[in-house]
Amino acid sequence: MGKIMKKYFIGIVPKGEAGALADEIKQDLKEVFGLKYALKSPSHVTLKMPFLFNEKNEGLLLKKLNSFFAQEKRFELQFKGFKTFGKRVIYIGVNYPSELLEIQGRLAQFCKSKLGQTLELSDTNFKPHMTIAFKDLKKSEFEKYLEFLKKYEMDYRSVISDISLLKKEQFRWETLDTCKLQ
Repeated sequence: MGKIMKKYFIGIVPKGEAGALADEIKQDLKEVFGLKYALKSPSHVTLKMPFLFNEKNEGLLLKKLNSFFAQEKRFELQFKGFKTFGKRVIYIGVNYPSELLEIQGRLAQFCKSKLGQTLELSDTNFKPHMTIAFKDLKKSEFEKYLEFLKKYEMDYRSVISDISLLKKEQFRWETLDTCKLQ
């Protein structure tokens, strides 16, 4: 049987109020404005952008990631306010400790050396954020989206104790497994 290449990415899927409110906001944006693209994945902070990997070796991928993340310590993130990348993306701001940048940098090198992944611009230009709307945004409606978001109070702290491996299945991203941090 030949290779079956599937798409995966590595990210922080916050538990508790921050993740729940982000999911609620994405659902509300769909109901009010028809924005649905961000609903194709759980609310998350991407650490490693989507990459192709042989599905047959998924167990080995998980084993290597668990080994990597077992060496990393827990940290706290603050999810605060709404921000934009131009009129292309609306996201929840993430205040983070320097340790997160260090972990992400080590992960990028690990993915290159141990998983055969290419070092990409997103690996070296990391900006932690939690996207709530993109791709199907209309520039003409952008101010309406931002006005709508004013009713939400987004200011939560969350201790991050695990990192998720997500897999694309049937046009949606699903959490395949989580790796515990120290």
